[in-house]
Amino acid sequence: MHPGLLKQLNAMMEASEELERAGDTLTKVEPGMRSKLLREERDMSDMDGLRYTEEEIEANVAKQMENNPHRVAWKKAKNKLEEAAKGG
Repeated sequence: MHPGLLKQLNAMMEASEELERAGDTLTKVEPGMRSKLLREERDMSDMDGLRYTEEEIEANVAKQMENNPHRVAWKKAKNKLEEAAKGG
């Protein structure tokens, strides 16, 4: 067996485990985070007197969710696995 293959498989296994942990965290945390952000956006809209529509509030929250730390960690883990699978 080629020694580089074993190294690549180990890297893929580690990256896969990292991706699984990040995915578990993401699925547990994101729904509550999204609900909290929606409440906060609605409250701030009212407090500021802006009266955003529900669609605008949803769009604002979607932008925030895209960059939350749990999703960023999942994306990094996914990229790490893809790189390991390519052998790099």
